[in-house]
Formats: sequence, structure tokens, C-alpha cells
Amino acid sequence: MEAVDSSPQEPNTQPKPASKTFPGILLRLILVFAAGCLVGAVIYFAASGWVPYLDQRVFQPIDKNQALVKELQATQNALESQLSSLQATIDEAHSGAGSEITAALVQLSEDVIHLQSEVENNTHYAGTLAPAMIATVSAGQESNTRNLSALATAQMRDSGNRQEIELLQTLEILTWAHQYILHDNYGLAENELGTARDKLSEMITRVPPKQRVVVLEMLNLVDQCIADLPSRPAVAAEKLQLAWYMGTADFPSEPLYNQEGSVTPTLYITPTPTPVPTSD
Repeated sequence: MEAVDSSPQEPNTQPKPASKTFPGILLRLILVFAAGCLVGAVIYFAASGWVPYLDQRVFQPIDKNQALVKELQATQNALESQLSSLQATIDEAHSGAGSEITAALVQLSEDVIHLQSEVENNTHYAGTLAPAMIATVSAGQESNTRNLSALATAQMRDSGNRQEIELLQTLEILTWAHQYILHDNYGLAENELGTARDKLSEMITRVPPKQRVVVLEMLNLVDQCIADLPSRPAVAAEKLQLAWYMGTADFPSEPLYNQEGSVTPTLYITPTPTPVPTSD
């Protein structure tokens, strides 16, 4: 039989871990709280620094671009309205000028036939009726001259309206080019600028001297915009705005005809004085 160990067992006297005691738990809570405060402070100061940066670099430019797009859209609508109004005006002028020319030609033909009839019927009375016939022919010639002058003036007014329409069309093209630059569509912007350059080049040969100076400056700015794309879109957009402003505000209002009638238009028919008949 095995001997029974009757010696008393010693109690377990090992100390408990510090994490399971109250001071250890309190220390861990303090460390967790301190770490949370540190992380929260880092997040707060990082956010307080990034929010103004994002607002200045991202949100404000977006709002500014949206406002510019709305302004350009309103300007485009106004230009389209003016273009439609001028187109209606030029159509009315065309129809009115055509009817006036037809009526004047009919009246001129009737006057010539009437004068020829009077000359043929009163040839043998030339000795007594010569002064009256001369006065009648002179009056008819003066009337014809006034009619032709009025027709030439109407043609000059019609030419001025066409040039105003060309200017509005050019401004509309510049507006589209500016919108394409804002949306980074540099290829479409260059196409529109090329079209505007062609129209301005054609206008230079037809506008009066004061307006020609403004058109030359606008053409120079458009050429600079084409050279700045696509490397410097911001500079090109500013120059394009300046060219558009010159076309709307700096373009001098110089009519192509004189309202008081000081301009004498070139007549298509030169009246020939009727020779004075001599009595036999």
C-alpha cells in the first residue's frame, strides 16, 4: 500500500495580475481616455484646417463658374433676341425697299412715256410751247433725281442693318467660345474663335474708319486668344471677355448714311437734259 502524504499543503500565495486589480483598471481607463482625446484633437484640427482650404479651392470656384455660366446664358439669350429683332427689321426693310423700287420704276416709266408723248404731239408748236416744255422736262428730271436718291439712301440703310447683324453674330460666337473655354473644350473654342476671326476680317473692309479701329483691336485680341489656347486658358478667357466688351460698349455708333441728306448717292441713271427745240 502506498503511503499517504499527510503533510499539510501550502496555500497559493502568487500575487494577482495588476490588470485585474482596481488601480490597473483605472490606469487603463485613463490611458484609453487620453488616447481618445489625442485622436479627437488631431481630427478636429485637421478638419478645421482643411474645410477652409476646400471651400476656397473647390467650392468657391464652382459657385463662381456657375454664376458666370448663368450670366453668359442670359447674355446669349439677349443677343439672340436682338438678332431676331434685327433680322425681322431687315426683312421688313427688304420688302419695303423692293416695293418702293418697283413703284419708283413704274412711275419713272410713266413719266418718260408721258414726256415723249408731249414732245411728239407738240413738235410743230415748239416756237410757242418751248418754254413750258422745258419747264415740264426739268421738273420731271428733278423728280426722277429725287426718287433715285431716295432709293440709293434706302440701299445704304439696308447695308448698315446687315453690318449690325454681322456684329451681333460675331458677339454670339465669342460668347460660345468663352463657354467652351470655361468647360475646358479648347478644340471647340478654337473653332469658334476661327469663325469669329473670319467675320471680323470681312467686317474690316466694310465698316467706317472709326468702327474699323475697334474691329482691328477685337481681331487682335481674338488672334491672341487662339495663340494662348490650350496652354493659358485663363488668359485667353480674359482677353475674350475684353473683345466681347469692346464689341458691345466701345463700338462707335456711326451711321453709314447722313440723316440730313448731305451725302449724295451715286445714281444708276444720269438724266440727260432735253434739247431746246428751235422754231423754223
